Amino acid sequence: MNSEKLTEGINFIKDTENPYYRILLPDTLQYLKCGEITDKEIKNINISKILKEEYPDICKSVKENNYNISENDECFYYFAIPDNDENIVGFVTFDIESEELLSLTHIYVIPEARGNNNFLQVLDYFNKNIDGFIALKNPNRSLMEILLKTDICSTIANRFALSTVPIIFNIVPWNESINGVYEYNSELDQSNEKIAMTTVYDTKLSAPILVNRSCITLDNLDDFKNQEYCLMAISRYDDNKEYDCVNARQEDSWIKSGKYFKKTLKLLNKSKLWL
Repeated sequence: MNSEKLTEGINFIKDTENPYYRILLPDTLQYLKCGEITDKEIKNINISKILKEEYPDICKSVKENNYNISENDECFYYFAIPDNDENIVGFVTFDIESEELLSLTHIYVIPEARGNNNFLQVLDYFNKNIDGFIALKNPNRSLMEILLKTDICSTIANRFALSTVPIIFNIVPWNESINGVYEYNSELDQSNEKIAMTTVYDTKLSAPILVNRSCITLDNLDDFKNQEYCLMAISRYDDNKEYDCVNARQEDSWIKSGKYFKKTLKLLNKSKLWL
């Protein structure tokens, strides 16, 4: 994928009467499909429908490699990832989180085309074409391991990844963070609408975490608005299947002792990388 070639001649949308103008892309942009913003709502597009109708080879690869996408999963932007010969080798999807923030919700590349910095090139491409921000939403461990091989992420104590690209995740109570599993972003969004933003990822537990000095965990979602809490994302289905991360969390000595965030905060504070 040549991001410079794709970006050539594309200008930012300057329609400031639309509150989402900072993250809007031209609907004529090559390889891009997008939803619609009306006066009343944001209308998304169905990911599975696009795959089945327009990219059957990618759809087949998704199923063969057990990449989980719900039949009802939607996005605002769907971008078909081309290789340097303009063959489609995967896709990436984005949701609108706010007037200035896009969240990257899915990225899939067929196995034979991996290892070519597809993710970094897509990220660079979108960063050049919007005037807002991009965050990773509920990223899986495989994606974080890719980022750890780049300048985007650094490591603390061989356990915590610090990302220069923000990570957002759905807020759940502490008990659910340890014992729960979810399969699809869309279903999690419906049951847990509140979102946290962080730059820290625990690679041992396959979890984005939000750390602050309170070191207090959230027992009830209704309490979140009243106090700062330390948070951990619920386990992804694919991560749990591959890395047994629910068991890893349940058996983690820091979590069992009730000192997970105190020990994490101590390590992060020792590092000059975490501010």
